[in-house]
Amino acid sequence: MLVTHSIQYPGSAPGTQRGAVLIISLLILLVLTVIGINSMDGSIMEQKMATNSRDSAATFQEAESAIRNTFF
Repeated sequence: MLVTHSIQYPGSAPGTQRGAVLIISLLILLVLTVIGINSMDGSIMEQKMATNSRDSAATFQEAESAIRNTFF
């Protein structure tokens, strides 16, 4: 005959758990989400800055080329 015993841990009786682990994990998830969003915003800003720098350099080179072709 198979006999099973259940072990009762302090605070594990039905109705005594309050969900602290759930709340803590949700707070950690919220913090990680905010960090991720801030990182994405920073990356997007850096990409815009790099694109503007590239466009500025290309425009300058085109202007220099136009001047050089006009006078020489």
